[in-house]
Amino acid sequence: MIHHAHPRDGYVHQHAFTLIELLVVISIISLLIAILLPALGAARKRANQISCAAKLKQWGVLVHTYTNDWNGWVCPSRPDPTNSNTNGQFWVGKYGTYLKISYWESDPNSMYTCPSAEKINGRSFAVSRRLGPESAPTNSAQSRKIEQYLDASHTMYLADSDESGDAWGWLLAGSGWPTKHQPAFRHIDSANILYLDGHVGNAVFEEFPWP
Repeated sequence: MIHHAHPRDGYVHQHAFTLIELLVVISIISLLIAILLPALGAARKRANQISCAAKLKQWGVLVHTYTNDWNGWVCPSRPDPTNSNTNGQFWVGKYGTYLKISYWESDPNSMYTCPSAEKINGRSFAVSRRLGPESAPTNSAQSRKIEQYLDASHTMYLADSDESGDAWGWLLAGSGWPTKHQPAFRHIDSANILYLDGHVGNAVFEEFPWP
């Protein structure tokens, strides 16, 4: 007897996805993306906060090196008020000359720029204006020797600042002062702070050591 081969003999039927199955897969992928994106965003913000803290730590080394080179005098927010170059009157110009870099450079890796800054305008940190002597604590042009600060570990020197202001960068307390002189809580509603002893901290608005 002659057997005729069936056209489907030896053929494995492959099941194709139905439209419903494809929609289910797409829904699962969308759900996973919705779950993972906030976590990735938070991780990115945390990484920027750590990077900013590391940059402030570098500033701590720089501040103490500069202080040693100036016989122990700490650079205040406005160390040279009589300088004919207005920008040169302030700490950004003084450290810029010391480092031989421009604080106007549009570089996110600049010493003056926080990694979380939305605008790269040359400066996103500011020095506390209250570094003067006790008789004139708000005098930005006066300072003391490092050993005269009896509580350096609690004396704020540099911190995240608002980016809407000028490049001079000083911090002042109170809601009455312009926004450009206020700290910026850009790291998950907190700001990084360099203290005069060289350590870096982080504080939310309610815990910020206002100058």
